[in-house]
Amino acid sequence: MSLNWDLTKIKNGDEICWEERVEDGHKDTYLKVSTDQLIWATMIVDLRGITADNAAEFWDRLNMYEKCCGPMRFNYDTETKQRTPVYYTKKDIIDHIGLSTNVSPTTRLQFLKKLGRLTIEHLTGKHRISEQNAKGPLVADEVKPAGIESTQSEM
Repeated sequence: MSLNWDLTKIKNGDEICWEERVEDGHKDTYLKVSTDQLIWATMIVDLRGITADNAAEFWDRLNMYEKCCGPMRFNYDTETKQRTPVYYTKKDIIDHIGLSTNVSPTTRLQFLKKLGRLTIEHLTGKHRISEQNAKGPLVADEVKPAGIESTQSEM
């Protein structure tokens, strides 16, 4: 299913969401990166968009995600070729009240379960750990150190 979005209900949306820039020698109006990433973030935080009623919850979920899995945006310095992380602020979320998408919302508990799984995957580099390793999500692969015949005690 495609991700559909609407920015028309954002107060001052033309200033907040759009910018003029030159790409490939063509000057045009483009969606700002901060807005684009918030649209995609609705799928991460499992909320339809940002409303006055759910702005705090949207912020909490996005903030937790970025703390656990890293920022969604980076600034890139072409001279030093360094990337600098850019985290969303509460002001960013408040400025985008009115953003809406067709994402299916979940409860906070469902989101927290998803965040736990994403965090483990981010930290270990493994996906679907519980399916790959029946002994538990953080058990190392079956590699025994040299000279050790068994890691379990025998009775």
